[in-house]
Amino acid sequence: MTEAARAGIDRRAFVTGGFALGAALFLGGLPAARAAMPLPPLPGGVLDGAAFLALSTRLTGHDDLDEDLGRSLRAALTDAGHGTGLVALYGAVAKAAPDDEAAIAAAAAGQDAAARALLRGWYVGLVRMPDGSDRLVGYEDVLMGAVLADVIPLRSFCGGDPHFWAEPPDLDDLPLRPRG
Repeated sequence: MTEAARAGIDRRAFVTGGFALGAALFLGGLPAARAAMPLPPLPGGVLDGAAFLALSTRLTGHDDLDEDLGRSLRAALTDAGHGTGLVALYGAVAKAAPDDEAAIAAAAAGQDAAARALLRGWYVGLVRMPDGSDRLVGYEDVLMGAVLADVIPLRSFCGGDPHFWAEPPDLDDLPLRPRG
């Protein structure tokens, strides 16, 4: 038995925590205003909208999260069976010091499924449901768009007339060389 196994930390938790810490550092760390505030206690042990946004701010490092997207995401995560895991994740993250990114990453690693589902929802806009399907909760307001906005704008429309893709393209104006 390794020292890490005796200490109660398995390799997966260590790697996940390292990934979360690396992502937080890569994205510029936690915003100072919100990161310095402790998470408020859960009213009645229920993760309400304000608590969900506070947890999301702490895990994503973004303090300007869309409340409508947060409402849809919280409902989808609850429908997907992550409600209890999110409450446990909130409790674990609340115990960590607000500016201790390593402790926050370790707390998130302890509730890996809920943390991954929450981050996937905020960054990609999808929540995996129990039947294996994905529920779309957002597109233009997800964090993937915010992170990549200066490089790759998200297209929310399709160019051309309806069903333009069904017809073969017009090749008359292309500079093609005759075979011969």
